[in-house]
Amino acid sequence: MGWISRAGVVAVVAAISFGFVQSPAAAADWVTVKYRDTPVDVSQMDVLDRSGGDVRQAWYDRSNRYLVIDLNGTKYHYCAVSPSDWSEFKSADLLEAHYRQHYYQGIHDCREVGMVPSYAGVVPVAASSEGEGGSASDWIPIVAVIALFNFPLILALLPTGRRRS
Repeated sequence: MGWISRAGVVAVVAAISFGFVQSPAAAADWVTVKYRDTPVDVSQMDVLDRSGGDVRQAWYDRSNRYLVIDLNGTKYHYCAVSPSDWSEFKSADLLEAHYRQHYYQGIHDCREVGMVPSYAGVVPVAASSEGEGGSASDWIPIVAVIALFNFPLILALLPTGRRRS
């Protein structure tokens, strides 16, 4: 282990622990959805961005036929949405009118339809407690736990000071 310096080990563990090396879970884009217990990672979904109007954004997961719509800053989810329904929604001239006609009435309401997909992963504290954002203090418990679990790794990799004959 002569080639591993104490400073190098500490630097690598610190970089991983404090988020300088981004994990796939950290690259996720979690949103909090009304009437849903857990946040949703929308980073891999097809996205629709519109400026102005009541419908600001929408995300669609084709494999789960799951739609999330940002309506005036509140995200709602819809289940059993076919790819053709999503295409019609994206190409609608008036998104609000299309939304009211096809989604507001409850046809795809996940509370009625069921089939709510699970999005497993490490959910950041900020997404699970406050929606998007959050303060740096939200991450302190996570960093402390990561550092605690990395402590044995640091000890194992550091030279012991004993020389072999």
